[in-house]
Amino acid sequence: MFLLVFTESLWSSTDLHLSQNDALEAHGISVLLFHNQYHKVFGDQKMSGLEIILHDQRIATNGDVRLSATPAQWDPIPEVEGRKRGASADEVVALCSYSERELKYRIDVRPENGGFRVAVQLDDPLPSGLVGKAGFDLEFVPDLYFGKSFVTGGSTGIFPRHSDGPMERAPGGAAEPMPLAKSDKIVLSPEDPLTRVSINSESGPILLFDGRNQAQNGWFVVRTLLPAKKTGDVVVWHVKLNVVPDGAAARS
Repeated sequence: MFLLVFTESLWSSTDLHLSQNDALEAHGISVLLFHNQYHKVFGDQKMSGLEIILHDQRIATNGDVRLSATPAQWDPIPEVEGRKRGASADEVVALCSYSERELKYRIDVRPENGGFRVAVQLDDPLPSGLVGKAGFDLEFVPDLYFGKSFVTGGSTGIFPRHSDGPMERAPGGAAEPMPLAKSDKIVLSPEDPLTRVSINSESGPILLFDGRNQAQNGWFVVRTLLPAKKTGDVVVWHVKLNVVPDGAAARS
């Protein structure tokens, strides 16, 4: 807890604004929303959905609704129907679906103080067959976080260098990763101002997974499950990004 209180006093950020290319940008930050599409065959390319570039380094990608905690190459990918500007200033919205599973949703991103708000929006309740499976995932580049800490509401941990995280047997017998952490708030890399990110969830716990447990190209995954029997903003995160003046030069 001491670590969390100490590091939160070190945040520095600038206001994000939507560029002519529909990217939320400020000095040291770019937030993209489906500027790249999923490959139809190799869907796990780590270059689609919501992406975060911090100090000229992409730190996170594939922010989207997925049907697995740690999606791999052959897992289902959604169809992206388009991207548009929202009703408020600097708001951008992606329209997506899993048509074969009767799931349509929107991802709404808008700036707020210190970072941005991202929401998954449903017009119809989540299909019953996807309850406990569909969640909003955001994947973080592993080697940027190896050996660094993460802080939740009541505990701390270290991002492992090797994929030896906890596993469990699913009802069908397959091995599934268990979360490294579970909380309504998580701070990634609080000790490093170049990669520090804070995520607060309004709508259910945040789960942290090590995707390398199932795939060699797996990343660290932050995830919140979509709730049953709800519409509107069903998942809401507040993402806070730390900005260091001349941070790109400091990284090099």
